[in-house]
Amino acid sequence: MKTLIKAIAFTALTSTLAYAMPASDYTIRVNADRNRADVTVLKSGEPASDVAVKVIGNGTKTFVTGSNGTFMAANLFDNGRSFTFEIVDENGAVVREQRYLSSF
Repeated sequence: MKTLIKAIAFTALTSTLAYAMPASDYTIRVNADRNRADVTVLKSGEPASDVAVKVIGNGTKTFVTGSNGTFMAANLFDNGRSFTFEIVDENGAVVREQRYLSSF
């Protein structure tokens, strides 16, 4: 009986730890100001260059981060809308952030 309780406790603990761990080393920071967004991709807290970022708004475009891990996106439409910034890491995990950008 003690072995069973220990096994259940161990399973619960490891499941909690696995759930709490981040799915990816990558994060996306979006600094939105009116109709534009400065997007920074970080890997383990450091800027990541040459990362393809899919921008989904009215259609889909792909941008690549520069040497400082950033690029700028703008809403050039007549009305505000939400934009999704998405990357896929080496393990296939999808990382995304969404922001509303007003019209110009």
